[in-house]
Order: sequence, then C-alpha cells, then structure tokens
Amino acid sequence: MDVNELRDIVFKVTGKKIVVDNENVLLKDLDIDSLSFLEIVVEIEKIKGKEFPDAIIFNCKTVRELLDFVDNYL
Repeated sequence: MDVNELRDIVFKVTGKKIVVDNENVLLKDLDIDSLSFLEIVVEIEKIKGKEFPDAIIFNCKTVRELLDFVDNYL
C-alpha cells in the first residue's frame, strides 16, 4: 500500500482530502478521529483481504508505520 492508496481510502471514508508530504507525519496530525480511523482500517482490511489485530494497528503512530504494517502483515 502506498500514500496515494491511503489518501483515496481516507477520502472515501471521511470525505477529507489529506495532504501527506512526509510519510513520517503523525497519524493524529491528519485530523482523523478514532471512529474514522477504525472505518479506514476496516476498508484497508477489505482491500487486502486480511484482518489486522487492533492492538497492533492502533499502535501505529506515523503514516509510514501504518503503511509498513499493512504491507508486511502476514
């Protein structure tokens, strides 16, 4: 998954266009509330055909951590 795919998912779920110039940006700085983040995770799970453990995915702090986790989760 890349930043563009994440942007598309965030827009689909929240209607917000996010700007990510740096993948080290904190997820909390994207102005996405916890319910929306949960909906984003569910959408990613649908696309990837995998369920991610909430305890791990919700510990991702940056966009890069989230993308790496999604790409590398078995």
